Amino acid sequence: MKALVFDIYKGTTNDGPGMRDTVFLKGCPLRCLWCHNPEGIPFENRVWYERNVCIGCGECLKACENGALSFTPDGIYLDYSKCKSCMKCADACPTGALSPIAEAYTVEALAQEVLKDREYFFSSGGGVTVSGGEAMWQKDFVCSFFEIMKKNHIHTALDTTGFCKWEDLEAVIQYTDIVLYDLKVIDGELHKQWTGVDNQGILTNIRNLKKYIAAGKLRLWIRTPVIPGYTDREEIICEIAEFIRQQLSGCVERWELCAFNNSCVRKYEKLQLEWCMKREGILSQGKMNRLTELAKASRATEVICSGIMKEGKIL
Repeated sequence: MKALVFDIYKGTTNDGPGMRDTVFLKGCPLRCLWCHNPEGIPFENRVWYERNVCIGCGECLKACENGALSFTPDGIYLDYSKCKSCMKCADACPTGALSPIAEAYTVEALAQEVLKDREYFFSSGGGVTVSGGEAMWQKDFVCSFFEIMKKNHIHTALDTTGFCKWEDLEAVIQYTDIVLYDLKVIDGELHKQWTGVDNQGILTNIRNLKKYIAAGKLRLWIRTPVIPGYTDREEIICEIAEFIRQQLSGCVERWELCAFNNSCVRKYEKLQLEWCMKREGILSQGKMNRLTELAKASRATEVICSGIMKEGKIL
C-alpha cells in the first residue's frame, strides 16, 4: 500500500498538542477558493515549475514524449491535459526547475521516517498529524499508518474537512487521539459555492463523533479559516458558534479561528494557475480580535485565533 505525500513538516506546533510531524497526503475532493495547498488537490502526482531556477537548456522538452511542454516568453509552459506524470522531464532537468510535487511512500517507509522524531514527541507531548489534501480519501493507508503509530505509543491527530463516508471516518478514529475538524461555514449553499461540495455529510459526521468523545476515546478541536470577503463575516462566526453550542455541547475542546494569508501565492505560480485571492492581504489584528471576542461571547467553547495578522484598526 502506498500514498503520495507532498510534504512532511517536522517540529510543527499548530497541528495538535505538543511538537509534531505533519504529513500531507495528496488528493482532495474540495475546491476551496482560498486553498493554501493547491499542489495537494489532484490525486495523481505532477511536476511543477520554478521559472527562476530554469536555465532554458531544453532538456525537459527532449525528454517529454507527450508534447506537454513548450517554450514561451515566460519560460516553460506545462499542458497538464497532455502530461502523463511520467516524471521524465523532472529527471532530465539539471537545475530542479521541474520537480515532482509528491513522493510515494509505503506505510512502513512513512512510519520509519516519522519515528525518527519520537524523542521530541515524547518530551513535548506531541506526535504525528495526517493532513492533506483530504487524508480521509486514503483511509486504508491512514488506518494502517496510525495503527503502527499507536503500537509505538505515538499520539495521533487527523486533520480533516470531514467530507467523507462516515464508515471511513469511523475506521480511522479507532486509531486517532484527536481530530482537527474544519468548519468553514454552516450554510450549505454558501459552502457549496465556496468549496464546490455540500456540507450536509460534513455536519452529520461531526455529530457522529460525539459518542466517541463522550466515551473518552477521542478529543475534538474545530478550525475555521477566516477568509476576507467570505468567512470573515460576523454572522458566519455566530452561526458556527451556535452550531457548536447546540449540536456539540461539551464535545469541543477548542475552536481556532485561522487568519488568512496569501503566502501560498508562489505555489499557484509554480502550478501556472491563477488564484482569485492573490491580491488579498493579511487580516488586521483588530478584525481578528473582533471576531474572536464574538466567538468567545457565545460561550460555545474555548476560542483562540492564529495566523499572521497586521496591526491596525478593524477594516
